[in-house]
Amino acid sequence: MNEMVNHNNQAGRLHKILTAATNQQDGIPTIHAWANVFNVDQQDKSSIFKMLILLQEASDDIKHKITHMEGINSNLFLSQHTNIEQVVKASNLDAGWSNYKHYLSLAVMLNLAHCAEALSRYDEKPIDVDELTGLETDIVDLFDKVAEGTIDPTLKEIILDLLEAIRRSIAEYKIRGANGIREELAYFIGKVIQNKDLIKNNSELEEMSSLWKIFARADNMTTVALNVVQIGQHIMKLLT
Repeated sequence: MNEMVNHNNQAGRLHKILTAATNQQDGIPTIHAWANVFNVDQQDKSSIFKMLILLQEASDDIKHKITHMEGINSNLFLSQHTNIEQVVKASNLDAGWSNYKHYLSLAVMLNLAHCAEALSRYDEKPIDVDELTGLETDIVDLFDKVAEGTIDPTLKEIILDLLEAIRRSIAEYKIRGANGIREELAYFIGKVIQNKDLIKNNSELEEMSSLWKIFARADNMTTVALNVVQIGQHIMKLLT
């Protein structure tokens, strides 16, 4: 069934994640099941908790969108949603995964697949995995270079913050989608506005040039995925 599900919106992405969760072994701790699904270290509880919060937000947003859609029976589309909430809002992550896995029945997953179809107006064009991986690699490389460099300490802190924001949104792409990356680009612009003079005074630095290239790539990716207008030109206007 998973192959027939529309994975290009929030409900579809959640369906894909929960399908991976149903494939986890019953006897392992719930927190380990989620670590496997999110592909993070089992000891990295902070990252696991953050991803679960994003899942909860996605679940709530799906419910909100379906509830306020016209022309559909929202009660029918959300008839199984409480079972999903039982899983993504699990209160005892040390408990065996079987305590939560049983909520993800075929009926629940089918219902969520129907929600994904209903929310097709919010579809995104998928971003190629290799593109995301390549961008993340460049972000990490620049992050290390800036962290080890001798540029102005305040500027260094700003650049590292912006790089980490984009890197984090790539790691969260499977939940937040392209819109999550776009939100961090908006944060990027806000940070540039706040520190306009400092950034203009250091515009000739190689690190700044590399930062703009990373922003432009993320901007291009999300522009295509979301079918929106590029926002990179706004940064250039701010700095002239």
